[in-house]
Amino acid sequence: RATVGGVAGGTDAGPRATHRWEDLGDDERRRETGARAVLKAGGVVDVPDGLVCPFGPSALEASEWTPAGGAGVHMSRESPDRLILTSRPLAPTGHRRGEPQ
Repeated sequence: RATVGGVAGGTDAGPRATHRWEDLGDDERRRETGARAVLKAGGVVDVPDGLVCPFGPSALEASEWTPAGGAGVHMSRESPDRLILTSRPLAPTGHRRGEPQ
């Protein structure tokens, strides 16, 4: 299992993935099973957005895997063709990117 970043956090950059979709198995079923296990353990998974990438899950599919449902699926701030799956909703920061804190 490759680590892409740290654990989920409330930083301006958003949550950091602990696992990448492509590293969770060699077929879609194993990747889905791996993603569910990572999320159940409180990890964060970076997946390709199925609307952009033909081999990724849709946000609706991914929301069924997360304990938080749709609130656990987030757009990646680092790559617009990726989704970030978390085990729980993120707390709002109270400011928008680029605004003074």
